[in-house]
Amino acid sequence: METRISRRFWLERKRRTSRVRQIAAPFATLAMTLLICFGLMEVVLRAFPGLIGVAVLDRFEPNLRAEIAGRLGLRTTENTLRITPQMRSDHGPTIYLPAPGSTFVMFADSVDLAQGAIERQPMDRNGLCNEPQKAERSEAAIFVAGDSFVFCTGVAPNDTMTPKLEALTGTSVYNIGVPGVGPDEYLEMMKRLAPIYHPRIAIMVIYEGNDLRDLAFTRRFLETGEDPRVKARQSAPAWSYAAEFIAAGAHVLLSPLWRRLVGSGARDFRYAAMVGGKKVEMNVTNRDQDEVEWAFRLQRGQTDIDLFGPPLQAFVEWARVNQITPFLAYVPTMHTAYADSVKFSDVAVGAAVQAMSTLQRQWLAALATSLDCPFIDTTDDLQKAARNNVLTHFPANVHLTPAGHEIVARRFDRELRQRSIVTTR
Repeated sequence: METRISRRFWLERKRRTSRVRQIAAPFATLAMTLLICFGLMEVVLRAFPGLIGVAVLDRFEPNLRAEIAGRLGLRTTENTLRITPQMRSDHGPTIYLPAPGSTFVMFADSVDLAQGAIERQPMDRNGLCNEPQKAERSEAAIFVAGDSFVFCTGVAPNDTMTPKLEALTGTSVYNIGVPGVGPDEYLEMMKRLAPIYHPRIAIMVIYEGNDLRDLAFTRRFLETGEDPRVKARQSAPAWSYAAEFIAAGAHVLLSPLWRRLVGSGARDFRYAAMVGGKKVEMNVTNRDQDEVEWAFRLQRGQTDIDLFGPPLQAFVEWARVNQITPFLAYVPTMHTAYADSVKFSDVAVGAAVQAMSTLQRQWLAALATSLDCPFIDTTDDLQKAARNNVLTHFPANVHLTPAGHEIVARRFDRELRQRSIVTTR
């Protein structure tokens, strides 16, 4: 009897164990398959990091992102030329330039690529956007300083306003534009390079979209030591390419759906205008949220247009002390260029940014008059081109196209000739 019960017990236990194994086997196989796939993904991504894609890489943990970006030749804080606070005359925040002689990489949206945007631009020996031989000169009669609108964003160095202005005037012109900075930094670049190239004319180009923000950021750094442009990194870097790729990829793929369901928190800064009798969608990636934020801050009295005053006055004074003729120039946003036909997706956003545009142009014109400094507002020129169906800005990155750069250069040339400062071709 006992033997029979014992045998039945062991048979039942064996059947249960067999059922557990049958149930567990597929899960074990799946787990092993996933582990193998994960390992293969890790090996492939480490061997070919270019497969990751910039949109996904942007969501990686900062230390790992910098490591991969460095391998791909992308610009990081580690592979740049730095002008530190100690090197600046005003002790402002570090200015980051592309590495000297490097290739600056800025991946473009497909809609911009269709309009001729390029993604790789060679830098000169100073880490600036010029044809290499221009940095080798012993002089540059004209400096053009500004941010990414002067820099070669989406265009080749020889398609920016500076070589076009050089061809028009027959006078050497050097592009000292740096992405992501403001008027304080424009002046620092002039001070740094003037002893090398001995300019006779200096044009400071104000961009209406974000120069007010950059002035506030530099002011904040001088007051607190904090640079809002530089994001803090996590202390413990991620180790796995595959794990970060899966997490970041899921974010990139699912975030549009999430935004449709619950909203993104970002204001809708998209707009459209008529070009060639057709409606053209602009700012299609809803970027430049800082422009919207600072327009509303200005509207609410949380920032002050007077921030422009000190650096622009310092620019004019520095130029005159060094026997350089100063010019203050103004380049509008894409929506201002197409103001005649622009329609904003969010009317309140449109009203705020348009009010900031008008206030800046009027205020800067008055300041230039008080400083006895010529003011070149290219808004009318770009609006006229827009009415003539010229695409002056790229639809996604909203920076000047080669045609837009040409228009700005021609306005600069006219202004210089009217003042008899440039007389040769």
